[in-house]
Amino acid sequence: MDWIKKNYDRFTLAILVLALAGSAWMLWSNVSGFEDTFAAAKAEPVRDNKIVAVDTATIDKARASFETPTTWKPRKVTDNEMLHGGLLFTSERYLLNKFRQIEKPTKGSIYSDSLTAKPIENSWFIDNGLPLLDSTVPFQDPDNDGFLNEDEWRHNTNPNDKESHPAYETKLFLKAWLKQPFRFKFQAYDGDPAKDKPESMTYQINPLDAGGRTKFVKIGEEIEGTKFKVSKFEFKEKPNPSTGDKEDVSELTLTNTETSETIVLVLNKVIDSPTQFAQFEYFWGKKHGEPGLVFVVRKLQDFALQPKIDRKDLYKLLDVNEAGALIQRPDGEKYQVPLVPKK
Repeated sequence: MDWIKKNYDRFTLAILVLALAGSAWMLWSNVSGFEDTFAAAKAEPVRDNKIVAVDTATIDKARASFETPTTWKPRKVTDNEMLHGGLLFTSERYLLNKFRQIEKPTKGSIYSDSLTAKPIENSWFIDNGLPLLDSTVPFQDPDNDGFLNEDEWRHNTNPNDKESHPAYETKLFLKAWLKQPFRFKFQAYDGDPAKDKPESMTYQINPLDAGGRTKFVKIGEEIEGTKFKVSKFEFKEKPNPSTGDKEDVSELTLTNTETSETIVLVLNKVIDSPTQFAQFEYFWGKKHGEPGLVFVVRKLQDFALQPKIDRKDLYKLLDVNEAGALIQRPDGEKYQVPLVPKK
């Protein structure tokens, strides 16, 4: 230490010399390795025309999110919850009942069925996602199956499912009972009822609406120009109030060969056996208040109802009168067609 103190200048110079030597060594080392350091950069790159596949999963997810943005869905209605009409900032709705009391629409009924006059529960509209406060809602057809909402309610079907709907005949109504006159007159018989069997006798009949020409037939024979045949004769007499003598009131029974219906002719009296028709009005696919499709069907005739018009879907008119019509459905079951509702 004494030597350093006495020779401080020399010691400092020596340190500097050593530092310069170290720096010179480091510079030489770096310069000598320069070529190796940049050899890779100076090398000729390998050509590759293959395009590396880009992972687009994130992009696709972002696009899907953009196309189907998050929406606010109203809660399912219970006694303590209320739909907001699908609007986020719309408050709950209340109604004034017939007693002018405020209540939630989930209770009571605003509308009545136009056919039966029975009330349709508000909850039915709400449970099926229908616009309760739209005054036309009973007459809307959201699934386009040809049946109105009130039809679906009446028959307990789904108003939002096209495959769930009432039977087509439920939209069929009788507009009118039509009759085409067909008159017969039993004019005489050839034989003695006291001695001869009815099968051996001949009967004189005039079909007044089939040309008016007298026909002579026996039991079991068909009356020419008509759909009737003679099926039975019964000799009858009754006192004449004016003369006191016995009056011949014998009866001749005719049977319709198509319908098996029978009519009884009384001697010397005109009897009407009309051909019967049903004039139907069909409201399938029609708006409320819009006239239906009107068509006429003869008794025992087959007919189809839109939209099904195949042979296997045919209906048959079995009977008709002033109160309604009886038809046979394609499955063989019978159905009573009511009169057109009064407006």
